[in-house]
Amino acid sequence: QELSSDEDNLVLSHFFNAGGDRLAKSAEGLYRSLLVQIISQHEYLEGDLDEGIEIWQPPDNDGSWSCGFLIRMLNTAFLRFIKQPIVLFIDALDECYQAEAQEVVDVIEVLFEQAF
Repeated sequence: QELSSDEDNLVLSHFFNAGGDRLAKSAEGLYRSLLVQIISQHEYLEGDLDEGIEIWQPPDNDGSWSCGFLIRMLNTAFLRFIKQPIVLFIDALDECYQAEAQEVVDVIEVLFEQAF
């Protein structure tokens, strides 16, 4: 299907960078990046996702979020709030930590299958 314009679609992108810091080459960095992009393009979601953060915040509250937590937040955004087609560009997946690359593919597939 041809995309009519970027206005009709939520366009998200991420570039893995093996020469960057830990987040630049990890699944966690991808999930954080996608959440920031979603919230910046749909500012009304910030309050709704904040509610999820309070519910799902890890009990130790050390300031870090697990990949599982970030995936749940993405799933919530995809299922409950985003009503437009999503176009996702991921570049340099081969520069993601090897142990996490297949997880990234699996998670993205599940998110899109559940949402659409």
